[in-house]
Amino acid sequence: MNINKKIIVFPIVIFLCLSSELILGEQKNNSIESPNDINQLQIEAKCIANTKQIRSLLVIMSEQESISAETLQKIEELLQNNLNFFKKSNDDENVVANLFGTLGGIKASEERIMKNYQQHMEDYSNFNNVKATLVSNVKTRIDINSFAAMVKIVNLLRPLIQNNAEWSGSLDFIIMDFVLTSPLTMIKYLDQCSQDEFDVVFWELPMIYNFPDKRDKIESELVRISTEEKKYTKTAEKTRSRMKEDCFKYYGDDAIICKD
Repeated sequence: MNINKKIIVFPIVIFLCLSSELILGEQKNNSIESPNDINQLQIEAKCIANTKQIRSLLVIMSEQESISAETLQKIEELLQNNLNFFKKSNDDENVVANLFGTLGGIKASEERIMKNYQQHMEDYSNFNNVKATLVSNVKTRIDINSFAAMVKIVNLLRPLIQNNAEWSGSLDFIIMDFVLTSPLTMIKYLDQCSQDEFDVVFWELPMIYNFPDKRDKIESELVRISTEEKKYTKTAEKTRSRMKEDCFKYYGDDAIICKD
């Protein structure tokens, strides 16, 4: 090769090397996830970890003879996180699919959809196991932590399971059943809870007004508690008053069924 050809070839080689570097650099940059992608992955990871903790704790709760204040605080915290993820998900399929208690948000393979459905049914089964344990504690141990746990679990799960008819429908009756099981446990809980917690109990109790005989049974128990359990007279009377007020809200101001 003569000197002139060498002079021509050298710039061509340099150009090809620089072009390759630019192409490789662009491909490398494209492979790096954006800050939004990274943030989304972190949210999904936190959601998955939170849901895993909820499932583990529910299994533990279903096996406990009584619910400790620490367990109650932890399950409330985890379910509140779960609800916060739900509110911030903006219908993000990956986040919604990894929440505890929801079935929505999946556009994936049939295998993935089936796996999610099976997990959802397992969650529902664990929830029912916990419910059975808590209602037993409420009845036999007059355990106010078990009563409080069920109220908070129902209240924090309700927004997530509204698209599931079976699970959503079962929630409507749970607190009514717990109150009927042991009105005294409810009164002991209401006697020491905050006003916000007091209100949540009655937000979750509207179905009682569809069953006058059950409402009468509870009110009769409240009268008995007011008479025999002097320590709780004020709370029992406050509860009776609230039930009458809510009954009129449910049926209307002229509802005979709500009058004594």
